[in-house]
Amino acid sequence: MKKNVLIKQKGGSGNYIVHIENEFNIYNVAEVKSEIESLIKKKAKRIDLELSKITSFDLSAIQLLYSLKKVNNLDVNFKIELPDEIKNIIINSGFEQLTN
Repeated sequence: MKKNVLIKQKGGSGNYIVHIENEFNIYNVAEVKSEIESLIKKKAKRIDLELSKITSFDLSAIQLLYSLKKVNNLDVNFKIELPDEIKNIIINSGFEQLTN
């Protein structure tokens, strides 16, 4: 399986970009969570989460994104490019703040 998660340090220390493409679902959400947890342990201050070319997206991905917004002392920003049908599911499920 192709690796779907790429992490780059951005600018000063504590700033990271986590780029996810293709699948972001129950089959790889644990990998994404583990990568983000390792950044938090490294005292990350800001994480820009970029999703592009997403072909599969499910509730486990939504739950992870939503939980990241609740982490204290961490600035999390989302840049999410999703097909309209997936974006509509997120909005209709009450998680529209994730698409802004």
